[in-house]
Amino acid sequence: NTLNTSLGYKTWDVTGMVQAWVDNAASNYGVMLNSDAVAAANSYRFFASSEASTAAQRPCLVVTYSY
Repeated sequence: NTLNTSLGYKTWDVTGMVQAWVDNAASNYGVMLNSDAVAAANSYRFFASSEASTAAQRPCLVVTYSY
């Protein structure tokens, strides 16, 4: 996905990807966030894992469903 270059948190709608996993579990290769290899050194990209010492920096998954 292409992201805007403004500072701040980013979000992605992964509904289609997750539905594909439900439909065919073998297609579940997970999600990988990767920084732009050609970005300037001051591009302020930062990714934290679920083990980050600062809880506010850890990624979160928000599930919204309807029936």
